[in-house]
Amino acid sequence: MAVIAAGRVAGIPLALETAPAFVVLGIADIATGIAWMRGEAPSAWARATGVAFVIWGIHKFDYPFIRPVEWLAPVGYLFGAVLSLLIAILVLISYFEIVKRRLTASEERYRALFTDSTSVMLLIDSESGVIVDANAAATAYYGWSHDEMCGMRVDEINTLTAEEIRSEMKRAAEQEKNHFRFRHRHADGSVTDVEVYSGPVQVGDRSLLYSIVHDITRRVTAERELENTRAGLETLVLERTSELVHANEELERATRQKDEFLASMSHELRTPLNSVIGFSGTLLRGLAGDLNDEQKRQVEMISRSGSHLLELVNDILDLERIDAGMAEVFERMSAEKGLWFRATVEPGVSLVTDRRHLEQILWNILGNAVKFTRDGGVSLTVNGVDSFVVFEVSDTGVGIDPMRIESIFDEFVQVSQHAGSSQGTGLGLAISRRLADLLGGRITVSSVGGEGSVFKLEVPTTPPPVDVGGPVASRKNVVERHLRCLIIDVVELGCLHRPSSDRFFQ
Repeated sequence: MAVIAAGRVAGIPLALETAPAFVVLGIADIATGIAWMRGEAPSAWARATGVAFVIWGIHKFDYPFIRPVEWLAPVGYLFGAVLSLLIAILVLISYFEIVKRRLTASEERYRALFTDSTSVMLLIDSESGVIVDANAAATAYYGWSHDEMCGMRVDEINTLTAEEIRSEMKRAAEQEKNHFRFRHRHADGSVTDVEVYSGPVQVGDRSLLYSIVHDITRRVTAERELENTRAGLETLVLERTSELVHANEELERATRQKDEFLASMSHELRTPLNSVIGFSGTLLRGLAGDLNDEQKRQVEMISRSGSHLLELVNDILDLERIDAGMAEVFERMSAEKGLWFRATVEPGVSLVTDRRHLEQILWNILGNAVKFTRDGGVSLTVNGVDSFVVFEVSDTGVGIDPMRIESIFDEFVQVSQHAGSSQGTGLGLAISRRLADLLGGRITVSSVGGEGSVFKLEVPTTPPPVDVGGPVASRKNVVERHLRCLIIDVVELGCLHRPSSDRFFQ
């Protein structure tokens, strides 16, 4: 108004004073119309609204020129009013068209995600537990029609109690849990195991729960069968373990009985044999009177047979003979034959093994070395090599033919067969090799005829792993070996060259 008043004072015509304002308004209306016509997927009503806005904008360009003319001003105002009303109507229609289109798109998405889905889906009122909607897959799965399912309560399908159902629905609504396992009833009365994924969803002003249901009956059946199989296997393992424990107890009992028998038979057999040998020696020396030639020959036969039988008993009952004191025996045996006996032990060498088996092997090897050595002596060297302890026994005896070395470890094959002697029973080395195998080690031998032999016993510093699934005989050996397993400080082998009062491995 101030601009118009200033223009009149200055003598400027009214049309020129108001033209810029109407031009701007017209351009704005034309731009609005173009926006309506070029919108995203415009409908016919949107295009009509755009055309009306363009006409309205063009009409505003003539306002400055029509208003001064008295007879045109009313017509212009009437045309503008009608055009404004038409634009308002078109805008409303276009808006409702847009809302309808969006609602249609939402319904199509709902139909695609819910109604036409192949997964069983339900919409449930979280407050009342009433099924609000069910898709076609749900009606086919449960066996009820859509109308029947809509209005049913969840507890008519779920096998849980009403209180339990309300508790689970509350957890789903509060998003504390979204995965459940239930058992659902069907229209035909059958019950299946289902897996349900559920969560809250807002539909208008209602708070609902969506539920996606998967049938897991086959999986649950397989899990139950697997659990039954596992339980059966556990029972079977317990039974087999019980049988194994019982077998081990029987083996231990048998071992104890065997040891008791050996200890008893050791005395029962050796005492009369020593008496026979002793009295036959007394007769041969003439202490009980002179004997004729035939009597001497017969008594010599008795003495030889008794000595041979005593050596056989000694070899068979060797486990009990070990406790007599190895150091004293070998020192005495060497001294009686005029031989030297030396032992060299590497400091700090130790191993975990079966003490009695190791002593028996050394007893047999050292006994043979002293037995078949006429001049010189016997030496024992003990060293640690990697994860083994090596016992090396060397002598200056008659030696063994290299072609026959392996056969000396056979049962009842005597070293003396190759050494020109008739001593021994042929069991010592065979027993030693088997005992070495039990300890996880091995025995090797090298020899030069007329110069002597070298026996090497390699024993691991730790026991070999136990195979409890092996046959009964090997389990017996395992039980026997581990019942007697001790930590042996091999430095104590030095007692072999200490005073005779020291005990070997004492």
